[in-house]
Amino acid sequence: MGNSVQGRGLLSSWRVYPKIAARLRARIASGEYAPGELLPAEGALCEEFGISRNTVRRALADVEAEGLVITIPSKGRMVRVPDQLTREPYLYMALAKALREEITTGVLAPGAAMPSEDALQRRFNVSRATTRSAVQLLQREGVVVIGHGKRRFVAERPDSRRDRLPREPRLYRAVASTLRQEIAAGVPAPGMAMPSNAAIQRRFGVSWTTARSALRTLQREDLITVGTGNRWFVRQPDVHS
Repeated sequence: MGNSVQGRGLLSSWRVYPKIAARLRARIASGEYAPGELLPAEGALCEEFGISRNTVRRALADVEAEGLVITIPSKGRMVRVPDQLTREPYLYMALAKALREEITTGVLAPGAAMPSEDALQRRFNVSRATTRSAVQLLQREGVVVIGHGKRRFVAERPDSRRDRLPREPRLYRAVASTLRQEIAAGVPAPGMAMPSNAAIQRRFGVSWTTARSALRTLQREDLITVGTGNRWFVRQPDVHS
């Protein structure tokens, strides 16, 4: 292999990896490596071009950064299938733009959990690094926040809550105020179960933490109590003989 390697002149400089990246790019453009097809393994590329594994990885990293291929865990690198992502200077910006539009149009509602990184990888055919960069960009913009269990949620917007809440210094107080009025009106009745944390999230378009804080506020006021199965119930009035 040594003679063929020197014949190619591929090991004469550390700059060889851009040449390999260019060949891979050309094969993808010509359709030799078709969309959805796995690229040859690193070892096969090392043998074909007579170069080190580190050089191959640098070349592959270049074409992946350009959005031409993605890494599939336990499988290798695959030519990216064209999808709905619009052209942006970097692929993660395109992904962030697509998610931002879904948030703006309400497809991803305020307070709703964001899709996981794995789900975004499968849907958009991008790498984990791309999905993470996109979500982190939305987080810096304040569009996405980190909530319970380190999960990411769509940030709440006062103008998009499904139930109009009175203005309060903190949102959980507004939720508690609405629930307090309903308890006073007998809905739900004493002894009956309160809506679950998840139900309150969906109804008001708030986060898990906001819903939980509202329920704890009512508990401190002795309006509700924790019962069987850690569920919340409306406290029954004391009966005096």
